[in-house]
Amino acid sequence: MNIVRSLLTVIATIALVAAPSEAVSSEYLKAVTYFGSAWPANYWNSNISRARSDFAEIRTDGFNSVVLVVPWGEFQPGLDPIRYNEDAYQRLTKVCQTAKREGLNVFMRVSYLWDMYPGRQLPNTARINALFGSDTLMPAWQQYLKRIGAATKGCASGSFISWEDFWPIIELSTSGGTEIESAALSRQIGFDAWVKRRVDQDYFSKYTATEKRLGAYPIPNRNSPDFRVIYEWFDDQLTKRFMPALAKNLANASIEARVDDDPIYDGEKLVRWYSHKQTYKVQSSPYVMTYWAPAMGAQNHGELESAKTALDRFIYMQKKIADDSSNKIFIEQFLFKDNTPGMSRNAAIAPADVGAFLRGIADPMIKLTSGYALWGARDYDASTVFNGSFSLGELDWRFKAGAKIIKSGDLFYVHLPKGASIAQSISPDRDLYRGFAKSTKIRLRASGPGILMATYAGSTVRAQIGAKEEFFELALPVPTANPELTIASAEGAVQLTDVYLFNFTQTADVRDSLGRPGKHLDDIRVLNSLIELGTKPASSFSVNDNTLGRVSGTWAREKDGERWFAWAGPEVLARIVARGSSIRVQGYVKPSMFSTPEGCKFDVYLDSKKALSTVYKSDGPLDLLVPVAPGLKGKIVDFRLTSTCVVNQRKQQSVRDDRNLSFVLTEISSQGQY
Repeated sequence: MNIVRSLLTVIATIALVAAPSEAVSSEYLKAVTYFGSAWPANYWNSNISRARSDFAEIRTDGFNSVVLVVPWGEFQPGLDPIRYNEDAYQRLTKVCQTAKREGLNVFMRVSYLWDMYPGRQLPNTARINALFGSDTLMPAWQQYLKRIGAATKGCASGSFISWEDFWPIIELSTSGGTEIESAALSRQIGFDAWVKRRVDQDYFSKYTATEKRLGAYPIPNRNSPDFRVIYEWFDDQLTKRFMPALAKNLANASIEARVDDDPIYDGEKLVRWYSHKQTYKVQSSPYVMTYWAPAMGAQNHGELESAKTALDRFIYMQKKIADDSSNKIFIEQFLFKDNTPGMSRNAAIAPADVGAFLRGIADPMIKLTSGYALWGARDYDASTVFNGSFSLGELDWRFKAGAKIIKSGDLFYVHLPKGASIAQSISPDRDLYRGFAKSTKIRLRASGPGILMATYAGSTVRAQIGAKEEFFELALPVPTANPELTIASAEGAVQLTDVYLFNFTQTADVRDSLGRPGKHLDDIRVLNSLIELGTKPASSFSVNDNTLGRVSGTWAREKDGERWFAWAGPEVLARIVARGSSIRVQGYVKPSMFSTPEGCKFDVYLDSKKALSTVYKSDGPLDLLVPVAPGLKGKIVDFRLTSTCVVNQRKQQSVRDDRNLSFVLTEISSQGQY
């Protein structure tokens, strides 16, 4: 068999891989990033009792997966000494297990940058920059990850970090004004130490004299071609420091790669584009996580584009990523609409064409990707209030004059007799959109009868509260300092919950922030139905028509001469229609790659029961004929193939290929007729 002869010769000494990971779903992932009725910065201090009904709604809309956002600061507020938020971990376990019971795959974006937890050490960007700059916080970070793994064991399918949560270090790197400040900053963030370990003679020769004079290699100017080295440093830290630590503590660990290329300038002249393709190759997961928005690759002069233009650019972008990755692409931020402040110049799909785009993207998604996730099951109000549903008791609130919490079912209410009040300080680091806002809104659920007063940013508004519980939304000014929100009862006794204070609402028009259907809900449901139809279980998967790409545990297909092949293993998962008495697996195996005298053992399971076990001791074609039990004939079965052979990890440092390789597959097919 010559399909892989030339490639096998090249990689005969490659060694892969890490410890076996938990199985991931073989189905196409249709997901939403889930944060209930809150938003990522404060979900874990909101009322999570609605998760089960939310997950049922998500399933009804055609999704099979959720992404949970897990902030580092809220889950581990103390760094020295390490201090955990035990309640947050308990909530994570509950939400994860609930999603699993509702039939949803669970993925987690860990080390999320933003949270509001009171009293945390090194909040937000200060914390992530400190982690990036030295190994001082690495033990604490790994303990946070380890605790997440323990809290989600048995219910989580995978995890990932995002380049976006580490990007503040790039902004910090450009903050040194003078050459002396730049050198000091270089030492502080670890760039100088990295440069000295790195062999780049051109860079050394250019900056050696400066290093001797200042005691550190300065950070290149952002308008210098040498700024590429900063991006190289960034990618190197993600792939060689943070990803191994993540994979050590969490199964199926991946990364959301920065798939935007960054411009490199010489003065004001654009001289090249830097690709972060080093981060596209993930050893510890079948998936590389990505993102997509209509602005990617566009002119971004505020243009409104047709569905066809957006689709063409989507296809181009996915092919571009695939050229530098053997992983399956999971677009875990699919932003078909984006109203983020400051992005008004970004290209967008013309409003009248959004529906056509969503209904037309199913086929490209199936052919080029293995999953997508909306950024939110609903629109969300970016509330600056912590513990707005009072499910954490009085935490971060100040209660006065008889205000108290009462519980009703799964909900928590504040009871305010006349003259009673509650107050919370709203720090600027919570209010991410203040600089773009023209007004602030407060929304809450309340019942009386009574008169409620809300004071914020020097202004007080009143609302007449009736006996029946309902939502109230009032307008307030945008603050200029560090304001305090105070809510009081001016007359009567008022009960309230679900307090939101916001000046920005992220919209996709699938469901609004209260869960009501939006104008694109039907389009999303159709998209999910088309994907389901296009990925329904088949009786065969072949590398030639690329249907083998739908099988979990296989890498992107490659070509040797005129013939296609795909690397796979050490575990392969698929759902296949067992139409006859056997399932045939074809490919190629080379035990000599692995230095294992006992050969490569293959086990095949159908619906979790072992159906075949065999050993290959000689290089040659892989040809397994797996018997199908009579009771499984004509049914959809879960197919699982494992191999004991993986490439020796100790030799990995000398090669560029960093995939987990075990054997080659060309086809999995049912044999015979039922």
